[in-house]
Amino acid sequence: MSIRPHPSHEGWYIVDHYPNGRHGKREREAFPTYEDASSFEVSLKKYKNAPVGTTHPHIEQIADEFLQWTKENQRAATYEKRQQCFKRLLPTFGKYRIKDLSQVIIDRYISGRSKYTAYDDITSLKSLVKWMKRRKYSDDLPFEIDFTRPDYKVRPTPDPAEVLRLIDTCKKDSIKIMLQLMVYTGLRWKEVRLLKWEDYRNGQFRIDAPKTDEAIVALPGILQEWFDKNRQAEGWVFVGYMGQPYYKIGHFFAKFKKETGIALSAHLLRHAGAIFLEEQTNGNIYAVNQFLRHKSLGTTATYLRKYSANKLRVSSNTIVDYVVTAKNSKT
Repeated sequence: MSIRPHPSHEGWYIVDHYPNGRHGKREREAFPTYEDASSFEVSLKKYKNAPVGTTHPHIEQIADEFLQWTKENQRAATYEKRQQCFKRLLPTFGKYRIKDLSQVIIDRYISGRSKYTAYDDITSLKSLVKWMKRRKYSDDLPFEIDFTRPDYKVRPTPDPAEVLRLIDTCKKDSIKIMLQLMVYTGLRWKEVRLLKWEDYRNGQFRIDAPKTDEAIVALPGILQEWFDKNRQAEGWVFVGYMGQPYYKIGHFFAKFKKETGIALSAHLLRHAGAIFLEEQTNGNIYAVNQFLRHKSLGTTATYLRKYSANKLRVSSNTIVDYVVTAKNSKT
């Protein structure tokens, strides 16, 4: 907010201000005297510093500022999730102020959605309320939302024999390499499919994909041979339809389930790699945390279902040694 001479009307003054925060749209007001401009500036400051309960913007008026704050202060994955939630929330809640909400409105919204989607959306709405309360945009909700967290089904950890059987049944080299990458390196499916040849050097990949910070991931020796042999100057490593990144790996798991009755998924292979490494390192959660590239040990613990105090150093080939040993012991 500032007062300055009008650029085209001599003797006039203009006041620039941002009613929706510094990341919102700028508004400009013109005044014939400096006193009028100063009086307007004082009123704006008084409004900005008003006590809780006097501003109360509608949710649709404040949502962009909240999302911008989320983008600047929280993880990229959190920002993306909040964006999706508010696309669903705004058509219903955008016209309301926080003090106008009621359990009836919440119940009506929840009734038309799955319990998991509804939980994510209501959680985002509650985060917005807390954020607005801290900034004195609004009071707290006038009631306690009656909605409990749904019970998420815990997917069982894949058996090592099932994972090895899955990899053995794959006849196409490129798909087999993708499966091995998820098990041996802990890469997520989205990270695997977005790998580029220009990011590969000396047996390592630079990873910079959605849901992760930039990182260097070393490949085990049994995979380096394939990458060195098939290396290209640039482009996607795994190419799908019309030169786009490969994306149809789900049908492979569906076919495997139909033939064997074993239900697996790309993300479960990442879980499997974490469990294999945890067993090989006698429960070293720190090694598994580095393997999965989690920021929090608590997140890693959800993969392992238990903690360990062991502090052992592990090479990038440990997981491969375990899988290869287990495979050889079967034959």
